Amino acid sequence: MTENTEFNIPDGPQPGAPGDINPQAAKLAIISTKLNEHVQRTKGQGPTDFEQAFVLGYIAGIEVDGQALAPEQYDPAIAKALEAAAPLHG
Repeated sequence: MTENTEFNIPDGPQPGAPGDINPQAAKLAIISTKLNEHVQRTKGQGPTDFEQAFVLGYIAGIEVDGQALAPEQYDPAIAKALEAAAPLHG
């Protein structure tokens, strides 16, 4: 990799550039954000550790079964997961 020494700007892609984003980490961040927003709207507080684990496990179970979810499908899946989790964790 050559560098432009006048401005000290390295050539080529840099760490943290969009190409370096792990798709699974991005998906987890989106789901976590949507989960937080949903629980804030419905309960006025953040999700519990149980709710976070249950929702992530629920969505992972759907995807392991071969039904990949698009980001616009996360909200309904989160609502269903939280509904299923409610009787298990008061």
